Amino acid sequence: MQQLEQLFKALGLNEGLDECINCASKLPGFTQTEMLKAYEFDTSPCPFKIDQFITPKKDGRVIGAGEPHRVMVVYDQMQLQMVGQSSVREFNMIVAQVIDNQVRLFTAISSDYEPYLGMTVEDVE
Repeated sequence: MQQLEQLFKALGLNEGLDECINCASKLPGFTQTEMLKAYEFDTSPCPFKIDQFITPKKDGRVIGAGEPHRVMVVYDQMQLQMVGQSSVREFNMIVAQVIDNQVRLFTAISSDYEPYLGMTVEDVE
């Protein structure tokens, strides 16, 4: 119950907190665990950080799987996209890639990428 109380306080539901908890505990098919999972999902940050190297997923919408891209900007606002029965968190980013000896910047969506394991920032600097 303490986690549920923290959840409601984080959502700004300080007034009538006991009533909210009591109400939530009576929701059919929606358990406290599911509410906490949903809250954690909605508040988790982008999986990538500025200066991290990423690459397009092999089965994704972006070409160039295996090629390094460097995260330059991560926007705070997140979008949800439904994929089948589950939702995917997407963050807009600006990434840099070297093409024909020139650095190119373009927008990207976090769910199309995965960590690039071939190099680190220290390798480049």
